[in-house]
Amino acid sequence: MNIHDTVRTLMQDGKGVLAVDQDAPTLQKYFSILNIPNTEDSRQKYFELLFRTPGIEKLLSAVIVSEERIKQSSRAGIPFSDLISSKNILVGVHIDENISENISARLQEYKSLAIGCAKKTVRVEVTGTPITEEFHARLRGLADFAVVCQEKDIVPILGLELVQVGPHTAEQAESALAERLTALSDSLAHCGVDYKGLVVEVSMTSSGSENPLPAEPKEVAERTMRALSNSIPESIGGILFFSDGETPEMATADLNAIARLEPFHWPVAFCFSRALQEPVLRVWQGNDEHIVEAQAAFYERLLLNVRADAGGYGQGMESR
Repeated sequence: MNIHDTVRTLMQDGKGVLAVDQDAPTLQKYFSILNIPNTEDSRQKYFELLFRTPGIEKLLSAVIVSEERIKQSSRAGIPFSDLISSKNILVGVHIDENISENISARLQEYKSLAIGCAKKTVRVEVTGTPITEEFHARLRGLADFAVVCQEKDIVPILGLELVQVGPHTAEQAESALAERLTALSDSLAHCGVDYKGLVVEVSMTSSGSENPLPAEPKEVAERTMRALSNSIPESIGGILFFSDGETPEMATADLNAIARLEPFHWPVAFCFSRALQEPVLRVWQGNDEHIVEAQAAFYERLLLNVRADAGGYGQGMESR
């Protein structure tokens, strides 16, 4: 399958992407909130719970895991990448942005594990300050990463993730995102990337977590899509959305509002982490007796987001 075919598979209608690419400290934080032991056995059980959930292949086009996790296996010794791909779901890997060495060799290794896409992310502080030369260099690094991926027939996913902590408004988030997307587009134009074989992932332009007057989903949607429309080439293969630090309900409502603005130049879909996993962890709590119930919660959350991606979500669909 060439990269254009992979993009079409990744961005197919009626499906989204699960990101279980959080780093070890973040996963430890998730577990500690619910008093789940952060042991290798607990982690294996948790990822198996997700990857073995019946029917997820109907709702997921891809699962993106961390570099550490792509090499790990289930308790029965089955590589996690095989568990995922056995359901006809694409496997992707999130490249650790803190390790810049040997990216080409690392991608080649992951290619042998049958990955179809690779993500690299740059975090964006919403401060209102001009883009620094250091940040421009990081964007050029994203563009270079895209070139290396495409040379290996791997679809690059380039992420711009807004830092949600702070008092900023949705308007300020839009401005920060649009400015960085424009700079990223300039970097891509200079390195000969195949736009149709590329996916961009962005945060939805919600208000900061310390803002007492959070923006409504309609405003978030309009600002997010305006930033994209004014900054990203129309030939880009697809757009994915982070859920960031939003609650599951907030992320789904914002996604739903975006879908109601369609059509766009590109296919769009969710690529959620916390917004999909939080309900599962609350039900599971590290207890084997809760696995089936937790998998049902996971499937339900996925289904709500697939409905939202078609503009068909309503708050009344949430379980009480």
